[in-house]
Amino acid sequence: MWGELRQIAGRFGVTRHLLFRSPWIVLAVLFQAETALASVAPGDLVIREFRLRGPSSSADEYIVIHNRTASDITIAASDASGGFGVASSDGNLIFAIPNGTMIKARGHFLGVNISGFSLGTPYNASWTTDIADGLGLALWDSANPAAFGSTATAIDAVGVGSSAAPYLEGTALTSLTAPGEYAWTRLAPGTVVQDTNDSTADFLLVATDGGVYNSVQSILGAPLPASTANQDVYASMGIVQVEPNVNVNANPNRVRIPTPVDRLEFRRRVTNNSGTTIAGIRARFVNLATLNSPGYSNPTQADLRPNTSATTSITPTSIGVSSVQGLVLLTPPAQPIGGGWNSSLVFPGGLAPGASIDVTFALRVSRVGSYVFLATLETLGTIPVSAPVMTPPGGSYGATQSVSLGTPTAGASIYYTTDGSTPTASSTLYTGTPILVDQAKTIRAIAMLANWADSEVSSATYTLAPSTPVFTPAAGTYFSPQAVTISTATSGATIRYTQDGSEPTEASALYTAPVPVGQTTTLRAKAFLPNWTDSPTGIATYLLYPAAPPWYVLRYGLGPAQLGVPPSAAGTPPSAPTPRSLPAPRTAASRSARRSRRCSRAARW
Repeated sequence: MWGELRQIAGRFGVTRHLLFRSPWIVLAVLFQAETALASVAPGDLVIREFRLRGPSSSADEYIVIHNRTASDITIAASDASGGFGVASSDGNLIFAIPNGTMIKARGHFLGVNISGFSLGTPYNASWTTDIADGLGLALWDSANPAAFGSTATAIDAVGVGSSAAPYLEGTALTSLTAPGEYAWTRLAPGTVVQDTNDSTADFLLVATDGGVYNSVQSILGAPLPASTANQDVYASMGIVQVEPNVNVNANPNRVRIPTPVDRLEFRRRVTNNSGTTIAGIRARFVNLATLNSPGYSNPTQADLRPNTSATTSITPTSIGVSSVQGLVLLTPPAQPIGGGWNSSLVFPGGLAPGASIDVTFALRVSRVGSYVFLATLETLGTIPVSAPVMTPPGGSYGATQSVSLGTPTAGASIYYTTDGSTPTASSTLYTGTPILVDQAKTIRAIAMLANWADSEVSSATYTLAPSTPVFTPAAGTYFSPQAVTISTATSGATIRYTQDGSEPTEASALYTAPVPVGQTTTLRAKAFLPNWTDSPTGIATYLLYPAAPPWYVLRYGLGPAQLGVPPSAAGTPPSAPTPRSLPAPRTAASRSARRSRRCSRAARW
């Protein structure tokens, strides 16, 4: 009930940085200056977000540099080096921000380890060598490693593990060695990124599962690497409720929808007052009552989780709003239990100067109680839809396959081809019915969503080959003729075989009945099916003795066995190897010698 969802923020108001504020939400819009700073002081640029490993690789690393100021910053090294340097506490340069690079007011610069980075965000700089766990990070006004800690100035530092100054501010963060979809991100109270010169006070750990990593309890949320395409605010934005004649918490401005998933929807009109076209907009949650957020242990605090929402028709309002457009939870990464702190909801397209868009912010209610959330509006370039994924993946299979297509980007349409051509919006629309692969086939697919960039084309090649033929009885040594059956687990396949050691082809003998084997023979067989790849060759060698010789029966019995040697003619014992346990055949000389020994022993008695 509404009484259980109590608001804890203040009343409406306008502050230096807040254009709109309500008891339930703050959508922050920061005003940017067009001037550039003459020099960069410590704290002007900060390490906003980073991780030194990801869910499956220690090289899944990235570092975000953020301009905290209201002015553009143009990079100019303090020495003759090529720019500013981001370094680890072992003294190595990780990446450089080149001289002349402009980082817009409230903007970002992204460096990634391209040997492991998994989040797909366009980046500005890269490296390939893994940053060891437990190393601190620092941003220097020089890209010359020899100057780090001496003539260069540390603009910002984040201590990790046992790192020490100058790669440390305050208390170091815990070194994370466990894999996970997480990131360290700075707090942004009042929407301005925090820098108190104490790493543990400035950063919190967000993870898509809200789990514990190396004893650190994470907050439900998501990594959100940002590049120069992303600014906390590009220009001023007007934000009003869709029905100004009723309370901000009344329908249709705020609606609780209990089914099929209990959620709160906050509906607003956003207007571009910047005078400049904005290519894309996203809302980043920089404060949120969610799983494991500060105060979560208090059972009276709510647990809200941002989620994708659909466009909804509403009763026309006094300002002409008749529908509100849904927002999409930005992926990757996947957020299976909902978004959280640092997650982002993406607007459906950009805004021309003076244009408005009516949107709904949907937050799933996982626990009722007091709540607050604070979201900054960020500009962004056109976001590509996540590429389609084929299930099962391409490969060779022994049976027909039903291939499903999917994309992590909610609401996207997938188009595909099976003739090897490049898919377009005119190609076959995937409607959810799996694609039947009953012959060799290459599936190519692309995902599209209005106002998003098309995904990369995914491609998977499927080959089908009948199962390898099986022989019954199995290969081995026998003392009577055998009738060998040949079979394959692949229904409808035909089998061809040879008995002369040659490789079977479609011109070889067709298997229709058991093959008689009356002498030592090697059978080879393949299975064939139209439009399928030939099966692997099955091979079976049968060693036949005309009859089991006495020496064999005495030693092994009458049953078949693997002797490992070819039979001799007429069933005589093989010349080699002679079984160790069999005595050498007796001769007249040996029998005479044995009698002599017995006589000698008798004489001694």
